[in-house]
Amino acid sequence: RAAGSSGEAARGGRGGAGGPETRKRWIGQIATAPRADVWHGFMSPEECDHVIAVAEPLMGRSGVVDAKTGAPTVDPIRTSYGAFVPIAFDEVVERIEKRAAEWAMVPVTHQEQLHVLRYAEGQQYKDHHDAFDVAVQEKIAFDNGRQGIPSGEHLTPPAPSLAVATKKV
Repeated sequence: RAAGSSGEAARGGRGGAGGPETRKRWIGQIATAPRADVWHGFMSPEECDHVIAVAEPLMGRSGVVDAKTGAPTVDPIRTSYGAFVPIAFDEVVERIEKRAAEWAMVPVTHQEQLHVLRYAEGQQYKDHHDAFDVAVQEKIAFDNGRQGIPSGEHLTPPAPSLAVATKKV
């Protein structure tokens, strides 16, 4: 399918080693409410390998937020391992972050750290509810420096989240 059909947009860019990009990159919109896009060719195979190598020593058991206390905890509903890669960790990570900002049309300063997850055979992230009572929401907001959230409002991230399922092609 040609870029531009069905809400798709072509994107250019540079390759993993900083040279000219030869693979095709495009964004395919798959839903409008809520908006959901698939970013095809977003990272090169070399960039994928690099991010995996950077994240590997940082990996730890994935956690969830306790619905009663708002504190992070380990729970059997989520058995994966994950790592947050520090912002602008190196030139490759910084280039990926800048590309994500360009594609998402949000400033780099509004992004969160890259979050790399690893699921082995049989590991899971079961359905669950991310609902908290108002007191817990206010505690989380206060702990994260977001005081002043009106009672009853839900916490939302400051920028769209990006989930990337990588597949080398």
